[in-house]
Amino acid sequence: MGSVALDVLDDLVAEYGELDAVLAALEDPAWDRDTPAIGFTVRHQVHHLAFSEELASLAASDPDAFRLRLAVIMSDIDAAGLAPHDLHTKNPRALLSSWRDW
Repeated sequence: MGSVALDVLDDLVAEYGELDAVLAALEDPAWDRDTPAIGFTVRHQVHHLAFSEELASLAASDPDAFRLRLAVIMSDIDAAGLAPHDLHTKNPRALLSSWRDW
């Protein structure tokens, strides 16, 4: 891996560390605060990050399993087409843990 790629990876790791610190300090009600992305809360944004990273990891490690997972996801998108239904079932600490896992 070239030095530019390593620099980008280092920057990404640093940004994730900063975001993790901000999220860990949030009180639970703040997770439902609106973000600059109209119609999205902090909870939505973190769910999106965790969900995207889970899918990217699966696509890279097991393309066949990724295709199957994608088919299931596409059959279970909410009416607005924004996210799987489990978004609001996760409490903030569980959601933060999910994001950290990926």
